Amino acid sequence: MFKFVLFIIVILIASVSYIDAINVLMFAYVPPQYVTETIEYWADTLMLDGFIIGNICEWYQKEDYYSLRTDELVQFSTVCRENGIQYNFLKIALGYKEFPAWHDTVAIKRQCNNIIRILDWAKKVGFYGICFDTEPYTVPLWDKGSERFKYVDVSDIKRGFEIFSSKISEKLEREDLELLIIPEGNYFSLKKYGSKYQLWSDFISGFLENESIHTIIVGCEYTYKKIDYNSIKKYSKQLFEFQNDKIKYAYGAWPLGYYKAIKNPLSDKTIFLDSNLSQMNNSWLDKSPNYSSLHFQKQLDNFHDFSNEWIWIYSHGSAWWSLTDKKYKYIWKPENQFLLPNKEIKSYINVLRNFKKENG
Repeated sequence: MFKFVLFIIVILIASVSYIDAINVLMFAYVPPQYVTETIEYWADTLMLDGFIIGNICEWYQKEDYYSLRTDELVQFSTVCRENGIQYNFLKIALGYKEFPAWHDTVAIKRQCNNIIRILDWAKKVGFYGICFDTEPYTVPLWDKGSERFKYVDVSDIKRGFEIFSSKISEKLEREDLELLIIPEGNYFSLKKYGSKYQLWSDFISGFLENESIHTIIVGCEYTYKKIDYNSIKKYSKQLFEFQNDKIKYAYGAWPLGYYKAIKNPLSDKTIFLDSNLSQMNNSWLDKSPNYSSLHFQKQLDNFHDFSNEWIWIYSHGSAWWSLTDKKYKYIWKPENQFLLPNKEIKSYINVLRNFKKENG
């Protein structure tokens, strides 16, 4: 009888631990080969559960570009899995260049075929899921008042959403790939970004209404610098008004690297950054804290109540690492990747490690 009771207690403890476990992802433009060669840092020191990884392929690239990277990505995925990093997402940004207008159904179908080829490849090389970055960087994806949608009926736009979500959803299910979408456009549409995300909710609704999709992780950016519990609680209340049984929200943190006046170590000139986005490319050189490690600890602890399965960390530039060898191919913005991390980084690493030990 005693052994049976002990067995039940062990099972209950294990169940609670499983439920409370939080997966931490890092959004990074890190060379996969570098991760492969330094896996102990990512898996044992940072204790990450996965990456949202960029600079691999984009929606507009030809298949032969990303297929050239097959071997390195297979090795990356294999080494990650062997070391407990199981949840790697391939980022595809829809807002770069001139993504087809949604009412142009012929172009949307053609683009779906291109993305489906990327999904085939992503599964082949071992990614756990796909991340659609929906920020309208260079094209108004969701702004009904923009020039590209000026004389277009909303029903025609929604038809494009329907085609895209249907084709991509079915492919994701067949390949058993998880779907992550960033940022939380539904919330952004209510705030200062307004019309820039006006149609975003209609876009994601296409996925939510598709039976092929069982879960969507929505990565939140408005949480980047939210520290105070009451502020996070207020944000969450507004965010959850767009709740759906299929949605799991993942709150994002941005502890290291930020926009400010900086000195370029390569030219020794000071660059003053302001709200002009065209100037902010230089801010990748800045690896200093966005807020203190104590605030980072408080932020993660406060996230726990509202984002209790997924949390992600935005690495501005290469704030969490430094390349020491130029042998790696496809290095995104090398001028920042060879700079040393901030001297305070160890305190941020300790915060992340302790959080994972308690919640992962």
